[in-house]
Amino acid sequence: MEPARLFLLLLLIVGPAGCGTIPKVIILNDPLSNEEHLQLGLSYEARGEWDQAISEYETALDKGGSASVIQGYLGNAYYGKKDYIAAEQAYRKSLHLNARNAPVLNNLASLYLVDRKDLLEAERFVQQAIEIDPARKPYYLDTLAAIYLARTEYDAALAAYREATALSPSDPVLLKQLHEQQNHVLELLEEKASDRTHAPVKSNREDRIEGNSH
Repeated sequence: MEPARLFLLLLLIVGPAGCGTIPKVIILNDPLSNEEHLQLGLSYEARGEWDQAISEYETALDKGGSASVIQGYLGNAYYGKKDYIAAEQAYRKSLHLNARNAPVLNNLASLYLVDRKDLLEAERFVQQAIEIDPARKPYYLDTLAAIYLARTEYDAALAAYREATALSPSDPVLLKQLHEQQNHVLELLEEKASDRTHAPVKSNREDRIEGNSH
């Protein structure tokens, strides 16, 4: 059974029978506060019900909720829905209102990673998030390592994953992910080293011949 939820009350007023009057719908005042709509949005988001979450966040915004906070949540919901254009717009609106919102900076960097946009700028977003909010550094380092990995900077990625693991709180989900990613990067480094070992090497004689041919 779905959790109980308060809905807007709709009152139908029907005219006299047979008069062909179209029923009128009167929407009474929404009894919920912006905070209650925000919490409903978070509940829907946790269940992956993105459209419902977006609707609740927009209602919370209309009822005077903190725009910088709610735009960040809207960005997350659009991100989950894979509407990346709308997600970026929401994140940027949030940052326009509060440039020091570290989780939004991190999430915007993650969005850049998905789209393979400017990964140098994505790195700057994460570095800003770490500076602003060092308490969540392990989570931001996870994003930073993924950016390095996308740029095939395997040594930097491994170092970031290891630092994140060392700093990580007792979050089993994060720790599992970090260990898996470290192992993945180690495999990539081994493949890279193996490729170097088996790459054809020109002899000195060949080098001299090629050099003299110019």
